[in-house]
Amino acid sequence: MEKGQVAAMVATPHTARRSTRRPAIALVITAGLIAGACASDDDDSDDVAATVPAPADDADSDDADGGEEDAGSDDPDGGEADAPVETPTANLTDGCVESVVEGVDYFPEKVELEYASNFSVSYHDTYKILTIDEPFPAGEAESYVLVQCGADAPAEVDAPAPVAATIDVPIGGLLSSSTTHLPFIEQLDRIDDLVGVSSLGFVSSQAVLDRSGDLIEYASEGALDTEVALTAGADALMTGGTDDEGHQVLRDAGLPVVANAEWLEPTPLGRAEWIKYMSVLFNEEAAATAQFESVEADYDAVVALAAGVADGERPSVMTGVDFDGTYFAAGGDSYVASLIADAGGAYVWSDNTETGSLSIDLEAQLERGGDAEIWINGSTFWTSLDGMVEEEPRYGEFAAQQSGQVWVYNRIQNENGGVDYFERGVTRPDLVLADLLKIFHPELAEDHAFEWYQQVPA
Repeated sequence: MEKGQVAAMVATPHTARRSTRRPAIALVITAGLIAGACASDDDDSDDVAATVPAPADDADSDDADGGEEDAGSDDPDGGEADAPVETPTANLTDGCVESVVEGVDYFPEKVELEYASNFSVSYHDTYKILTIDEPFPAGEAESYVLVQCGADAPAEVDAPAPVAATIDVPIGGLLSSSTTHLPFIEQLDRIDDLVGVSSLGFVSSQAVLDRSGDLIEYASEGALDTEVALTAGADALMTGGTDDEGHQVLRDAGLPVVANAEWLEPTPLGRAEWIKYMSVLFNEEAAATAQFESVEADYDAVVALAAGVADGERPSVMTGVDFDGTYFAAGGDSYVASLIADAGGAYVWSDNTETGSLSIDLEAQLERGGDAEIWINGSTFWTSLDGMVEEEPRYGEFAAQQSGQVWVYNRIQNENGGVDYFERGVTRPDLVLADLLKIFHPELAEDHAFEWYQQVPA
């Protein structure tokens, strides 16, 4: 398919149709606004006007020859005074700005990052720059210019990385390539703005499944179908943190592609903070901040419970599963290792420096974790301890398998085998941590009901 044919297939974006599906909201600005009062610390602009002058109304003002003064006018020259108006105090999450005044901050609600390290956001009155440092493993950084709908796109920007797309926000239609995006969208109350997913087969979210008849699937067979994606009427496609040659096809045809690689973050709260990444597309920064702060507080509360556990009382913990002769375990600096430590466990690979997974042989895992008291994050297909040994006889040599202390996160699965842990676990590390605390120290979490983990039966 030629590029011209592909471009012709792009359906009308949701933002272009917003006037028919959402009322436009007029935003008016106070005359005489002091720029220093509205500019944020994040605003790098040095040329904001000191004041925003009120627009002149020549028809109502007196000239030097004297005109009839309007009754009740406060203007000594007889012109009609402009009514005082207010500056924006919240981001516009629906519709477009009808009138833009230079020097006014249209994003008074901003995100600040504390844990996430793979993206950044800067604000510039009528637009913001979203930058992802590593859009996929070893990928080069790219920036996205997000322009408040109703404002003109800037002619030039000082972005940290090459600009991959310019997008009007708030968007009204998103294609999601990963189930990990869905809880973020749901928490921001923007499920109605989801127009398609790569595949519905592994989706657990009931809110998304309830809309399945309205959603397209553009990679149901595992490969990106650019033709289907281009006819969805989306404002952007969000990747799952992997590269695909089809992404450039979409960009060439006019559909912006925004990378999301939250899975590269090495800490649980770093991953959860990507709700803020999602929020900038919808101007929902305030909602994202509130949601994240709630999760952060709950996570810290569980950490506090485990903090008093002495080193000698922390159970030794191993992770992983053997696949085709290679044993995969969590790295010593990975988010899983952080969860184990925060829940009061002692990870057998804690001295390792990998932030992702380890690829080793089973004998190396036996040597390091053969005596581990607890085994977590094995195969979601393990249905019994005996079945584990039938799959790999050497599993029976691990102490945790012998004692029955093997736990997997498959408590919630859909009929297609989609595991809810992989969907909601990113957004709710507080619940993951509470599950692990109950496994490691059940006396500290008596009131907690397991969310995802369950013990592999005999």
